[in-house]
Amino acid sequence: MFQKEQQLIEEKIKAYSAAHDIALAELKWQPIPFSGEWGVSTSFFQTAANEARSGRGSKVPVPQRAQEIAEQIQAEIGAVAGISHIEAVKGYLNLYFTTSEYARRVVDEVLASKADFGRGEKKTERVMVEYAQPNTHHSFHIGHARTTMLGGSLARIVEFAGFETIRASYPGDLGLGVITVLWAYDKFYKGQEPQGIHERGQWLSKIYVEATTRLEKKENETPQETAQRETYEAERREMYRKWDAGDPYVRDLWAVTREWSLEELRDILRMLDIKIDVWFYESEVDEPSKAIVDELIERGI
Repeated sequence: MFQKEQQLIEEKIKAYSAAHDIALAELKWQPIPFSGEWGVSTSFFQTAANEARSGRGSKVPVPQRAQEIAEQIQAEIGAVAGISHIEAVKGYLNLYFTTSEYARRVVDEVLASKADFGRGEKKTERVMVEYAQPNTHHSFHIGHARTTMLGGSLARIVEFAGFETIRASYPGDLGLGVITVLWAYDKFYKGQEPQGIHERGQWLSKIYVEATTRLEKKENETPQETAQRETYEAERREMYRKWDAGDPYVRDLWAVTREWSLEELRDILRMLDIKIDVWFYESEVDEPSKAIVDELIERGI
């Protein structure tokens, strides 16, 4: 944005260095952290270090020599239109832009570029951003919403910066929590189905809460309550065993209720205008991972 001014100052630095036999190192400009003004900075440490190695120049420490060069060049540059002031600090030359001129140029560029203002050039790298991955058989809640919106925003920023961007989600659709819902649904609510995408998703979450309450050991529970709880736990574990064994009934029940959760998730993402390109489900790697474990065991690893 201030390329012309920066180039003018670079020419003055090079001319001064040539006139005073200073072997100028490559000038590398970096933005100055914003603290009320915008600006850029370059260092003369490499120039001073090169002098010291070659035995040229004064025999002072490199930091001191870098500061001397910065101060000499600061005095040489003088006033430059668009630059509010120039500082020589600890071997660095700091250029600060005139705030009103900086603001005018930013606004002009925004008006000219419109929606493409700040867009990065196309990059060769591909970036995958992972977000929006709640467990199934639970309802989407505010914690999920926060990370989903953060992930969606990050994906847009990465894409706008010029990277090919893949939006990925890793929903957890497997495990004891999921089986707990299947067990409770099958035992207490079999055949029931609330109408509406979000009603079904939230209902599964309520079933989970109810199931965990039934399975928790209570203070001062009676022998009958203990026996009932242990029976429930055995039934839940048996359903997990059946799922693991590929039992058709349990797998079908899982697939139907899983889709209720995923329907709710997809609709929430639609409302938030957040996209997902690829879905990686935990259940998809269950069998392959077990095969890897079996192979390692057979090989004694």
